[in-house]
Amino acid sequence: MTAKQRNDAFDARGAVQNLALPELSSALGPITQRVQRRAVLVYLLLCSVSLTLAWFGDSERLSAFGLGMTMPGGGLIYTGQWIALVVTWLLFAVSLLLWFASGNIIGPPLVWIGAAGYSAYHAGHPHMAENYDVVLWLVPSMVVAGFVYLTFARKRAFNKRLEVRAERNRYLEKESFEPVSAPSFDNDFWRELTLDELKQARFVFDRALQPVDRFDGFDWVEFQFQFAAVRYQLNQISYGLGLMQYHSTPSFHGYLKQAQRNAIDKLLEKRVWGYWKWESLWGNFSTDIDPIKKDNIMLSGWGGMAVGVYATVTGDDHYSQPGSLTFQYDDKSFEYDVHSVAECVHKNFNNSEWTLFPCEPNWVYNMCNETGATFLAQHDRLYGTHYFSDIEEDYLASINNEFTTVDGRVIAVRSQRMGFTIPLLTSPLADASFGTWANATKPLMAQRVWKIFSNEFVSVSEDGDVEIKTKGWDEVDAGSYKPSLITTLGACRGFALEMGDYELADNLKQTAENKYDVVEQNGIRYFTGVSSMANIMNVYTSMLRKNAWAQLNTFNLPDRIMEGPILADCKYPEVLVAKAVSHTGKDLELVLYPGTDENMPEITISRLGAKSTYTVFNSTTGLETELISNEAGDLILNAQLAGRTEVRITPV
Repeated sequence: MTAKQRNDAFDARGAVQNLALPELSSALGPITQRVQRRAVLVYLLLCSVSLTLAWFGDSERLSAFGLGMTMPGGGLIYTGQWIALVVTWLLFAVSLLLWFASGNIIGPPLVWIGAAGYSAYHAGHPHMAENYDVVLWLVPSMVVAGFVYLTFARKRAFNKRLEVRAERNRYLEKESFEPVSAPSFDNDFWRELTLDELKQARFVFDRALQPVDRFDGFDWVEFQFQFAAVRYQLNQISYGLGLMQYHSTPSFHGYLKQAQRNAIDKLLEKRVWGYWKWESLWGNFSTDIDPIKKDNIMLSGWGGMAVGVYATVTGDDHYSQPGSLTFQYDDKSFEYDVHSVAECVHKNFNNSEWTLFPCEPNWVYNMCNETGATFLAQHDRLYGTHYFSDIEEDYLASINNEFTTVDGRVIAVRSQRMGFTIPLLTSPLADASFGTWANATKPLMAQRVWKIFSNEFVSVSEDGDVEIKTKGWDEVDAGSYKPSLITTLGACRGFALEMGDYELADNLKQTAENKYDVVEQNGIRYFTGVSSMANIMNVYTSMLRKNAWAQLNTFNLPDRIMEGPILADCKYPEVLVAKAVSHTGKDLELVLYPGTDENMPEITISRLGAKSTYTVFNSTTGLETELISNEAGDLILNAQLAGRTEVRITPV
């Protein structure tokens, strides 16, 4: 089966009517095979040169160095330096971890070559143990044995996955694909937020509404290389507030719009993106610190998607202006806007052998690339480009061939240069995180992943407690790296909501609240003992409903919303907005709660007719009054609030 044929089998816009996995003929996709074959050939060449030195060199030092280059620590086996061998293997393991965590590709070869040199230096010294010629054959035999084991293990795993695939297809072929429907934008579409959800959202607003150069309340637990980095906290704020506006408060700008602007502008702060200077240096051997131009989709894709969400829900073209996204590093300045960022993301997709391109140098994450793909689809929809449609076929083929296991699971990451993955990261967290976002660009795949996930990896006890078959990073709070299920529970709940399984979502919410304390302080409701990221993610998750993310990133809001009256200004936290919708393009329906003891806050309604008369109904007072807008089409009034308060503005 060719890559194109295999991709067609996954194509949601084709003739596929069910979610069954297509037939396969190989364990790996064509790109993975090619990259792995190339890596093996390079290693075999290294072994050939190294073993030539070891076997035919005219000194014990050359033999030690050659064996040391054949495998990490091979020369230390030859010289009998057992303590140094253990230390080398430990250092090599640490260097691999750092390579994964920060893209630092220098560490592993440095340890490898350093150990080989160390063994060569000590070879033949009187205080060393007598050399054993058998090691000249033992080390290459260990390498051969390793290859043989991996070959048979891979074959055995492939056969096992084929069996699992067949079992899954028995229920997947009974499941029909359901295309994402266009939003109705009728009265039933707009979801009023609960008071608890508004209290949770205050955790986000408190962080986003502070000055752009302030980061009070954000977690800074590492050097901004991995999952706990502040950029991810900022982007999740953008996505959560965008969902809030699209589905509940589309006619509210005010501090909601400002919070989204601030979250994007904070991404431009040097302390947020400056990590790229080091990753570019030790991962790509480049002194170019431009954070957008090459790789780094964890900034360009994630941030670009935040800008696309903002433009979708507000109609604001601020980030279309040249230089509106400027990254300043001391005396160096990199000026971008939404269009030039999209152009760079598109160029990176096109230039990558995988189509998908790296976060950290070398490491390609499918979830991060989903942000880039969604961003390009947003840009096409908003600005009439063809970036996503240009790369879509190759992108889908790569996702399906290279980043999906034989039995249909999500492969979270691959090495760009060597093609291997990290099996511990193929887990429910990867399924849920990728599946939620994939619903916007690959709904068939999202539904397939959901059916496998919900059928096999979650179960609910009689008392409603949810058990998840966790693995690897599933049991770590992604915002603090402390042992915790909070991230996985949140991601799985989000996936359940996006797929429309509200019962499971409620059970996951209850399980999280049973495991982790929830407090309410100063009007803010949040989890204690977990990271800022976990609480931000909880707000984002709470804004999801069936196809909420897909609709936000696929369909524009109606003109009556984008051009009609808006709640333009009110003070935070005096006024909490649970709903803000213009149903006709001339009226405005608001549901407000007081966030403080102030019960007569001033609010401003804009985009009304100039010098026009409107009736204003307030459910707290039960009164309906007539007011006249000013010449600018604004109406400034004091809205008496007591608990849930409806305010309706209707033209006379």
